[in-house]
Amino acid sequence: DNGQLKRDFKKEIGYIDTPKTKSVYGRIGSMAVNPKNKPKITRELTDMTVYCYTDFAAITMSALDKNDLVDSGNILLTTVGRARNHGAQFDGEKMIDRGTGPIEVEVIRAQIELKTSKEHLEVWAIDSDGFYSGKVESIIEDGVLKFTVGEEFPCMYYLILEP
Repeated sequence: DNGQLKRDFKKEIGYIDTPKTKSVYGRIGSMAVNPKNKPKITRELTDMTVYCYTDFAAITMSALDKNDLVDSGNILLTTVGRARNHGAQFDGEKMIDRGTGPIEVEVIRAQIELKTSKEHLEVWAIDSDGFYSGKVESIIEDGVLKFTVGEEFPCMYYLILEP
């Protein structure tokens, strides 16, 4: 009733829009691009915009400290799409062989913009063992942190930190 949680069953998308957590999920991606090489806006939430190239994904950002996202210097970003066991086989929607480990996870490619009160934030890709795998190029322009995930350091988890 307050608009923080919403699902659109016809479009097969949903979102969470709270001060400490933002999420878009479902069939959110678009391959249609505009002249600036961005897909159509997937979802515009309060203080966050997502442009997703991957057709099916869940992109969630949560503050890991006591602050709201716009004031946080410690944020976890999780990007998840299709995941299945190695060697899994399907006949249409029916699984005919569940395969074996390891689980293979689709890389999500998206551009993310988050309003911030911080002057400096760094975006770090986190590998499957929880270690830093690389610093993602980012910029803060007019109080908006802008970066792209899923290209140079493809992974599921990112930390957005105040240096």
